[in-house]
Amino acid sequence: MATPPDPADLLDDAPEAEQAEALFDRLLAGPLHLAGADGLEAPTHAGPWALGARIGTGGLSTVYVAIRPTAAGPQRAAVKLAKRSGDETAALFAHEARLLQRLPTPAVAHLLDAGESADGRAYLALERIEGRSVSAVARDQTAWERLLLLWRVCRAVGGLHQQEVVHGDLKPDHLVLRPDGTVVVLDLGLARDLRDPAAPASGRRLGLTPEFAAPEQILGEPVGTAADVYALGLVIREVLEGCRTHVPWAVGGETDAEIDLSEAAPGASGALIGRYVGEVLRTALQTDPARRYPTAGALARALDDVLDAVAEAPRLA
Repeated sequence: MATPPDPADLLDDAPEAEQAEALFDRLLAGPLHLAGADGLEAPTHAGPWALGARIGTGGLSTVYVAIRPTAAGPQRAAVKLAKRSGDETAALFAHEARLLQRLPTPAVAHLLDAGESADGRAYLALERIEGRSVSAVARDQTAWERLLLLWRVCRAVGGLHQQEVVHGDLKPDHLVLRPDGTVVVLDLGLARDLRDPAAPASGRRLGLTPEFAAPEQILGEPVGTAADVYALGLVIREVLEGCRTHVPWAVGGETDAEIDLSEAAPGASGALIGRYVGEVLRTALQTDPARRYPTAGALARALDDVLDAVAEAPRLA
């Protein structure tokens, strides 16, 4: 009887993705006191999964290309492996697994497996999404196409809010388009389940991406769906402008600061879209969460109004 092949031998030679979050490395000893990886090395396996190239990293975990043998043939996945062991991290991974299992939407990756590696670190094996981030997709789009894309992104996150889930760490890398155009929201590791007050909350700062965090998250205050709205406001600005710009909290309507998106993106309607979207962002980026749009669905409706207004207005030369 032939010896079955080692699943590691079935792995493709995938180049390491250039999405490592260098910000976390700079902040390890900084004001957020982000923890490191406790000196643990990546194993070659996580449960039955053979680990290949690293394709992403964050404050709490590293994601690898992975494969396992099945009766139907090799099964590929993206394995999210904790950077450290311990009860707190295991609880976060278990919480994320429960959320993925109960969210009946194509807007999240399917959970294939969950368990613990040989060195005690929790892992999740997820459907590997073959797609591109919204920022990458938007580079070749007109202002109108970018606005349509952002409307779809807000609707996808709005689906999570309808299920009473707060993502808590939205950013362009966590918003990906499948080849069929479906928006997928990745990484629910810091998500908060509003139906389960005892579950780990996204108000914690460990692993948070400060560039897209709402003020209440940075301050450790209670977090709701309005925190995702704030992050989406920053995503909208980045996608339209084509670059990342720091937006001080006070821009959210509490000063006379202007949000000028008139040169945001190519296309005849860019200036008009910029003007209308600027008004939407003034609400989305309010410092006080009570003054923002309450959900991503409400933000999507505001963008829908912008689409209608631009469509009805004369095209700019």
